[in-house]
Amino acid sequence: MEELDTIRDFTDYLDKKEVFVRSGRLSQAHGEENLLAYYAVRINDEGGHDFVPDGEKHDQVEINRSLYANLCSDSRYVAKKQADQISYLWDRLIEAFTTHLIDGTSITPDGYEFDLKKSEFGVRYMALEPRFARRSHGEAVKGALEIGMTKNRFFRTIMSPADARENATAFFIHSFKYLNWMEQKGGYKKYRIKRAECTQVYARGILESYPHLTTVRLKVE
Repeated sequence: MEELDTIRDFTDYLDKKEVFVRSGRLSQAHGEENLLAYYAVRINDEGGHDFVPDGEKHDQVEINRSLYANLCSDSRYVAKKQADQISYLWDRLIEAFTTHLIDGTSITPDGYEFDLKKSEFGVRYMALEPRFARRSHGEAVKGALEIGMTKNRFFRTIMSPADARENATAFFIHSFKYLNWMEQKGGYKKYRIKRAECTQVYARGILESYPHLTTVRLKVE
């Protein structure tokens, strides 16, 4: 099941497999990997992978033992795996945030209290993103970090359009350099406070600009 390596992709597969099995259409399946291969090459009306019919002549479906091997040798599967590589940048961010939360090394500016539950809740939203969405997220993060290297401040929003299936949550990246002159204006501690204030303004602005959103999550550099 390493093929479904996000929470969302894995639970979607389990839900749809349950519906498929309960429908009575499955007569026999030679291994979970072949069942997964059958699922991976079929798309439903909503654009998601599913156990939808694919021109079978009979209602009963037998999943043969060669499906997964055939899938792995398919050039389209190889291309998908290559396209997925950038998506793992999103996974590394989740791991980095989680490591600091668990180790207690997250920095909290003066005037704020560290709340593990609230911080962990934010990382959960990142973890709910499926692998396909993490591709574009990874590209957006990579591009923002590259631009942030050349600018004192940079801001980028990551979100789906209002008519998308998953459109309730937006993420944004705020790059805000610590400059030499800030040493005379309160130092790094004051910089952290001001940076936190700016991110809150950005988050409120996104929610006000896009009323279909219910949640905004951020990454700060």
